[in-house]
Amino acid sequence: MIHPELPQYLRPITDREVLDHSTRGSVVIFPGGGLPEHYTPIAADSVRAGFPSPAQPYLAGYLDFNEYLVSNPLATIGVYLKGDSLIDAGLWEKDLLVVNRSAEAKHGNIVVVDIDNEFTAKRLIKTASGIELHPDNNSGEYPIIRPQHDSIVIFVGVAEFAIKKLT
Repeated sequence: MIHPELPQYLRPITDREVLDHSTRGSVVIFPGGGLPEHYTPIAADSVRAGFPSPAQPYLAGYLDFNEYLVSNPLATIGVYLKGDSLIDAGLWEKDLLVVNRSAEAKHGNIVVVDIDNEFTAKRLIKTASGIELHPDNNSGEYPIIRPQHDSIVIFVGVAEFAIKKLT
């Protein structure tokens, strides 16, 4: 069940929305025990990114992406990134973050945070004076966010994986 205090856009999506990606730019929740199980074959050998090696057509088994990506199904959401403040962390606009809402936010984690009703994804830096949310973009275009004492800061969760479309 989805908590009634969550904003309206943190809602379950339909199977159709999962298939047609009509929810780009919004939050995706995998309710219940996650999406239906679907196992994808996984190769026994790694693929070299350098010099080619002879192909070996052996399977090591099957991979359930939900089992691999979701450590706590009832507390996991997917969030599409918008913007480029995390490009030096390898995260680009339209990447899908797999966010664990039950994970403890630790120094250096990429986190999704609600600051005064505005959501952002940044790198969490804990300092002696509190927390800072750092961009990972060396352009200098994005400032470090230092929440003020009167700010309402809600940690949505810790980004544990990013899913990228390569084509």
